[in-house]
Amino acid sequence: MRFVREQHSTPSGDLAVCYDRFTTRFSLSLDNHLVYQCWLGLWPFRRITLRLNSQTYQLSIRWLVLWRARLIGPEGVYINELLSARRRQSHIFAGYTLVLLVFRVGAGWWESL
Repeated sequence: MRFVREQHSTPSGDLAVCYDRFTTRFSLSLDNHLVYQCWLGLWPFRRITLRLNSQTYQLSIRWLVLWRARLIGPEGVYINELLSARRRQSHIFAGYTLVLLVFRVGAGWWESL
């Protein structure tokens, strides 16, 4: 599960998204041609303007607590979530952390009585 990959079919071609969990490398390809690649590293918010088939798109990536990566086209949201598996993993991790925090705070409160 090092790499998270997803394909999207668009009118302009096949969009392939890949994210490497260990190096935080994010790449976006259109018809097997690399369009954008970056290392997310310690910068949790990114907004990039891309030109795909002579149209301007905004790539928005957030990964501080909950993962969100979407492609916004000229008419609005084009692809709501580029990596749905990564978003689901971040929701599960946040829920697990919240449950552990509630139990820990609850146990501390119970011992104080």
